[in-house]
Amino acid sequence: MKIRTASKLLIPILILALSLSSCKQMTPTTPDTFKTTMESLGYTVTDATDEYEDEANIDIEAIYVASKGALQFGFVVCSSSDEALDMYASSLENFEDKQTSVNVSTSLNFGNHSKCTLDNGEEYMVFSRIDDTCVVVTADNANKSEIKDVLKELGY
Repeated sequence: MKIRTASKLLIPILILALSLSSCKQMTPTTPDTFKTTMESLGYTVTDATDEYEDEANIDIEAIYVASKGALQFGFVVCSSSDEALDMYASSLENFEDKQTSVNVSTSLNFGNHSKCTLDNGEEYMVFSRIDDTCVVVTADNANKSEIKDVLKELGY
């Protein structure tokens, strides 16, 4: 009987330990690394900080846009992690507005990393945050594979 009781306690502890081990701290990329990586993938990177600075309700340090054809990735450096979290919450609301009857969506928030995705059958949208940086992309569903590859390369 004691073995059964011990194993009943051990299983939840193991599950908790495994789930917490996946909450590792991620390292955000820098603007220079973003620019170098995206250019190596064939994207043109522009500094759009002045363009969007007044439009955002978030205190933003820098915004870079990487473009290749119809694809555009935004890289945002906020003044703090809290500002980036506010931006993430705002993006979740925007994603909800774009939901249709056919959706595949995910949302996670662990440690210093938050990520939400939405695939509504026509568009594929991703907002990924690490600390005070964010990567944002919305594109036709046909570009989903490339978006995933680029985000993996960036570490987001």
